Amino acid sequence: MTSSSPAEFDVEPTEVLEDRFVTLATMARALGDPIRLAVFTCIASASTEICVCDIVHSSGRSQATVSYHLKKLREAGLIVPRREGTWIWYRINEPAFNLFSEAIASLPSQMVTLRDPTCCSS
Repeated sequence: MTSSSPAEFDVEPTEVLEDRFVTLATMARALGDPIRLAVFTCIASASTEICVCDIVHSSGRSQATVSYHLKKLREAGLIVPRREGTWIWYRINEPAFNLFSEAIASLPSQMVTLRDPTCCSS
């Protein structure tokens, strides 16, 4: 192919890419904090759900600290709460986390290099 029209590349419209990148960046920011990553790992290691009190116990952090980081993980869409009386149970939002992990794993294959041969010589 000698033409370089946008239709030749397997690239989604800019708006779709921007939405996906915003979602992925939000999740990456949430997991980029060491305490949140530890809390997320604690939730992920539970067979189904885990109570906040167990997260507090296993993390060695205060209830307030754990609650703050749970809120950030929840806002990023990575975890799902379930209230039972005064207790809150958390589980991984598997569809969202699978989307995140698949997107990260596929980044190298999705990279499209658009090089203008008239721009510079290498």
